[in-house]
Amino acid sequence: MDKSLRLYLQNRKAIINKALNKHLYKSIKYPPVVHDAMRYSIFSGGKRLRPILVLAAAEAISRGRRSAKRDEALLKAAVAMEMIHTSSLIHDDLPAMDDDDCRRGRPSCHKKYSEAVAVITGDALIMRAFEIAAGTGNCRVVREIADASGTRGMIGGQAVDIEPFNSKSRRQDVIRKLNFVHANKTAALIRVSLRIGAIIAGAKEEELKALDRYGRAIGLAFQVTDDILDVSEDEGVSYPGVYGVAQSRKKVGQLVKEAHKSLEMFNGGINKLKKLAEYIETRKK
Repeated sequence: MDKSLRLYLQNRKAIINKALNKHLYKSIKYPPVVHDAMRYSIFSGGKRLRPILVLAAAEAISRGRRSAKRDEALLKAAVAMEMIHTSSLIHDDLPAMDDDDCRRGRPSCHKKYSEAVAVITGDALIMRAFEIAAGTGNCRVVREIADASGTRGMIGGQAVDIEPFNSKSRRQDVIRKLNFVHANKTAALIRVSLRIGAIIAGAKEEELKALDRYGRAIGLAFQVTDDILDVSEDEGVSYPGVYGVAQSRKKVGQLVKEAHKSLEMFNGGINKLKKLAEYIETRKK
């Protein structure tokens, strides 16, 4: 990874972790089991990609101009995105979904606590996220997050992802399902992270559209890279499973080029966004 990008990610992650600690209730607050589970799941070593994109998009729009009020709103939006993302991971790990006992080398929430507590914890993170997002004072931000998180976004992708895989399905039907799941389950939250950061920073509509195109491209690139890292060519509905590893890698490269092209309209402040796209292509985990 580029050294300047690594330092940038470390710095922004530290800022976001501090904000998350501030906005999460203490574990001792009643009922303690839920608040402890929320903290356990949030502070499990995540990359903080989505909240970092909130900040990076705002930086691209503002080109260094800052204000305390705007910075506070951005951090609230960033915290909300990480809480919603974490809620989806908790629910994904449940036996009724992906049935994963481990998350980032630690017991999943339902293994550490219980299935019932995990369901409630995921729900609690969503509710807390919207409470915090409302604190930005921007109704459009709240609406964008809700839309990207619901059946037209993340939850819609999850719903299609849990449909039984039929190995006899027509190739075009498998591809349609694959593209829908990736565009919604993963890319929707990445896109909206960029959008809300840009909105808070006062983006013009053409700037917002450009960042949306960038978000679509890196969101899909992120998930295709996950497919390459996590599954073999003959496993279920995945890019390697449908196209093979070589073609999947080629697809990621094309998406990164699309992401870079979408940023051409900006005069400055986009270096970190370009490097983030390149990092997604080359990451190993």
